[in-house]
Order: sequence, then C-alpha cells, then structure tokens
Amino acid sequence: MENTKIDTELNIFISSLKAQINVLEAKIKQVQKSVTSKKFADFYGILAGISETTEEEIDAVEFRLKENLL
Repeated sequence: MENTKIDTELNIFISSLKAQINVLEAKIKQVQKSVTSKKFADFYGILAGISETTEEEIDAVEFRLKENLL
C-alpha cells in the first residue's frame, strides 16, 4: 500500500518536472526567435570617437605589462 502511494507521488512529481521542462523549452524557442544574430563585422567602428586613449598610451601600458611579466 505504501509503495503504491510513493509511486503515485513520484509519478506526479515526474509529470510536474516534465511540464516545467516543456514550458522552459517553449520560452527558449521564443527567445531564440526574437534574437537576431550579428556578424562580427557589424560591430566594426561601433566605438569610433568614444575612446580618448591614444595608441601611444596603449603601447606604453603594453610595454609595462611585458616588463612586469619578465
């Protein structure tokens, strides 16, 4: 008698988990449809004019980093 009750509870729990998985899969499919993928080239120039760092400043930091690694 008790095994039957446990089996029934487990079956209900498993059914609940399966339903939750179905809901999550549907949500994932919905999000995937709404997301548009971009190519890496689409991002070219997106930060143009925003940075105030010069190439010389970047080179100086790179040089200091290399010195610290040695």
